[in-house]
Amino acid sequence: MSYLNPKRRGPTLFSVIALLILGAGAGLAAAFFAFAPRVTAVSPAGNIRTGSYAAIEIRFSTPMQAACTADHFTVEPSVEGDLVIAGDTLRFTPHSPWPSGGGVRAAIRAGACSARGLPLLAGRSWTFTPSLVRIAYIPSGESTGLLMGLDADGGDPATLAQTPALVQDFDISRRGDFAVLSTGSYGRPGKLWLSRLDGGSAQLLLDCGADSCRDPAISPDGLLVAYTRQDIGAGPDDPALPSGSFIEVLAIADGRIRNISIAGNTSDNPTWSPQGWLSFYDGVRQVVVIDDLAGGQTAVPNTTGAAWDWLPDGSAIIFPELFVDLEGETEGTSSNVYSILFQVEVKTNRRNNLSGTGLLEDASPAVSPDGNRLAFSRNFFDNRWTPGRQLWIMDLRTGSPRQITRSPEYSHSSIHWSPDGARLVYMMFHETAPGDPPEIWSIQADGSNPRRLVVGGFLPKWLP
Repeated sequence: MSYLNPKRRGPTLFSVIALLILGAGAGLAAAFFAFAPRVTAVSPAGNIRTGSYAAIEIRFSTPMQAACTADHFTVEPSVEGDLVIAGDTLRFTPHSPWPSGGGVRAAIRAGACSARGLPLLAGRSWTFTPSLVRIAYIPSGESTGLLMGLDADGGDPATLAQTPALVQDFDISRRGDFAVLSTGSYGRPGKLWLSRLDGGSAQLLLDCGADSCRDPAISPDGLLVAYTRQDIGAGPDDPALPSGSFIEVLAIADGRIRNISIAGNTSDNPTWSPQGWLSFYDGVRQVVVIDDLAGGQTAVPNTTGAAWDWLPDGSAIIFPELFVDLEGETEGTSSNVYSILFQVEVKTNRRNNLSGTGLLEDASPAVSPDGNRLAFSRNFFDNRWTPGRQLWIMDLRTGSPRQITRSPEYSHSSIHWSPDGARLVYMMFHETAPGDPPEIWSIQADGSNPRRLVVGGFLPKWLP
């Protein structure tokens, strides 16, 4: 036997078994790491200011087991709220505003279980800063397109978003983390923009070309925006009359567009229900169409198309209907046109007259977050008549109305409840001095502490 060329021996049985075990172990470990859950996204993002009612959301790489995952979730400071774990998403929605003046720390600890029973290997924690309760509005008389924000208790306004053209209207997501704005004068070409409400330039969301796009409405889940679109001709000097408007829905993530309304039927005023149904007005059929976007539709008769509001549980809508009083009408005199608020059940179309009897002008309904109160504007056609409609609140459980404001020269409109239902914000127009700028006011729901916030502002809305 040569020592320079020793005889080679094959692997022993023991070493073969050891290699097989190691290989199997490595394979199992690789499979474990591949299927173990991971945190893929969190919101609100860390170290940013966000809405005072912002929901915490954690996305995982795989569906999670609800009870085990909930046991590993914490938030500081502790607040009451709804914790929902569905599929690959954990969502915590606070019942009251986050404490202002400091950060909120959210965490998901390692050990949270996937639906397959595998543990989360690496936890995640981050901090975000809630903003004070604020109001967003469009300033009047601006040469550039701005969306402004203001603390609900007053103070100096701050820029929330900037666009290269005049802002006509806007909507804010339910979490308060972004807004969609429309630009372009009514009857002129317009565009839709998306803003993170950080004061910077908004991003172009949709160039509508020669069409007018307006009335953006963001779905409750923040994934879709509905809007009214109208073909206004080839250019601003086109003598052709504008065509009827229609409703489209845009998926924000990928830009896909879907036409919702019936071709040829003039439609407008897209509004989302709390559960994510899209409602809009069909002027040809004279109905409020409610579309679940999954093939199901229902219709609520409505002769005027005046703005409506949803009950928080999505069971009914409230809107004004116009009526004409012909009694006592003679040649040379005009009849009174009055409006009554109706609450209509979506499933049955059963109507309930909220205004009662009498010649009234009720409009601008706004349902409180708890669904128990209705804010609206009211005027009378008797000796109580004033130039402007006043702000009223009705207890929907008893039907009892109560007048909140007494500014007879001003009409109150664009009424919105604060997220906690404690305050209202609204717009006021001086009916006898139409050249005066509109004003934005807030008031406690009991009528106390009325406060003028802005002179020269439109369409106030609460930032959630």
